[in-house]
Amino acid sequence: MIRQTTLVLMACMILAACSPDTKPGGDKPDTSEPQGILKIAKFEFRLEDSDPWSEGPLRTVLGSGERIRLRKEVLFSNADLVNAYLGYDEIFEASNLWLIFSPDAGKRLKDVTGKNVGKRLAIIVDGEVWIAPRILQEIPEGKASISGKRVEPYINRLGERLKQIVH
Repeated sequence: MIRQTTLVLMACMILAACSPDTKPGGDKPDTSEPQGILKIAKFEFRLEDSDPWSEGPLRTVLGSGERIRLRKEVLFSNADLVNAYLGYDEIFEASNLWLIFSPDAGKRLKDVTGKNVGKRLAIIVDGEVWIAPRILQEIPEGKASISGKRVEPYINRLGERLKQIVH
């Protein structure tokens, strides 16, 4: 089941990278300034620390219950995202979270994923490791989508927080 979630995430990231720069329904995302979800949640992306001698703390991956160690270096954060929005993936019948990276961060994402194929990239939201999928291939564009039944409750929780702030 862990592999299925990983494959679903990576498939969505690849599809997002190859898709036009639009939201579901054809609307272009607003990339003028961070808003919505970026104002209510803190995002971090870190590689797994696979050094067997590492003494870093073990973290629990919410989507799978696995325990992993993460490198200290934050590769991407809110400062690297220009937009994030919620959607629904009809193919996988699950809520998803779209992340749009800045042009500079998109180039770094391509570089990081290209150099780290086979390694795990943890996606941390508000200090909790949501998922840590293996990088299957270079992600050529600065767009990614997080989806899957295991992370859907957390995506929905973000949506509820956003509704509370908007209303």
